[in-house]
Amino acid sequence: MVADEVSKLAERSSTSAKEIETLIQESVVNVTTGVERATGSKQSMEEITAAAQLTSDMTTNLSASMQQQVIAVGELSKVLENVTAMSTDISTATAEQSVNAPPGLISVENVNELTQQAATSTEEISASAQELAGMAQQLHGLTASFKVSRDGYAGSLELK
Repeated sequence: MVADEVSKLAERSSTSAKEIETLIQESVVNVTTGVERATGSKQSMEEITAAAQLTSDMTTNLSASMQQQVIAVGELSKVLENVTAMSTDISTATAEQSVNAPPGLISVENVNELTQQAATSTEEISASAQELAGMAQQLHGLTASFKVSRDGYAGSLELK
């Protein structure tokens, strides 16, 4: 009877040992899978960090370019004011000469009208460029709130 109980106990111990071995093997597979996923997550975070830094750099460059355009538009506006003043002078001179040269007056008036249209178009371009510059500054302000760490670890993208 004792031998029978010892035999049953040995059989249960053997079965338990096999179950424990199976659980250990499954745990090893699960740990290996977890490590692979963590490595993949790290690589993804590094890619996201690099993309965020590239976006930040591009936004900074865009802002600088827009500032240059604003300066150029300002200079263009000054030139436009000079052209407008010249156009006014031409118009005045044309009116004075109209008494003496009616055929020439028509041509000068056409040139004056075209000059006025060019001046109007230039003012519209200037306003559009200034609006774009403002939008670039807003975009730069929005992206400036992101702090990008260069170490590539998870959690490296934080709001300032």
